[in-house]
Amino acid sequence: MKQSSWKDLFRIGGAAQVIAGLLYLALVVILVQVGGLPTNGAALLHSIASKAALMQSTMILFIVIDLCLLTAAFPALFLALKELNRAWSLIATVFASVALLLDIIEGLVVYSLPAFATSSLAAPGATQPTYVIIGDLLYRYIWTIQSPFEVILLSLAVLILSLVMLKGPFQKFTAFGGMVLGAIGMVGGFLGRIEPLLLLLLWHLATGIQVYRLGSSREKII
Repeated sequence: MKQSSWKDLFRIGGAAQVIAGLLYLALVVILVQVGGLPTNGAALLHSIASKAALMQSTMILFIVIDLCLLTAAFPALFLALKELNRAWSLIATVFASVALLLDIIEGLVVYSLPAFATSSLAAPGATQPTYVIIGDLLYRYIWTIQSPFEVILLSLAVLILSLVMLKGPFQKFTAFGGMVLGAIGMVGGFLGRIEPLLLLLLWHLATGIQVYRLGSSREKII
């Protein structure tokens, strides 16, 4: 690929990563408005039914972030780092891609739940336990299995990419910050927490700006 084409991809990917970081910041505000993440199946159904529009908007935001990172940001970062360590950059990009694809699927599933949640609240008392059981299964799978797994995988990708960044045209502070945030995210994921994922917005903003500058630089690109 021509150097000029790489610069275009760097600008697009860097801009997409900055946008993703800013949208993560918006998610923090929305989650505060929602009252945080649900703590059990009943709370999940009640939250989705009572705040359906806000919940669906949150899922749309998650999907947009995932698409920005999946289709532009991580591919551009891979191109920026592949000459430094192609193998590890590719492995990290694959990890990130798998996590983002799973998150998109999860977002679509949760987006489709308001009708089910509303039905659960209007259902006769005799059928309520069935809805609660299904809601609890959804909660356990989405928030205690799949989401933590995605956090671990994405955090590991950030950690690996940050290690590679130490040798490249990136600020050392960004690389070390990514290593720290990646490690925190992995620990949080293993503990079943998904909140550390939001901390990665700092890394996305810093890295996105630097990738964009690679596309705007007149110097030869690696």
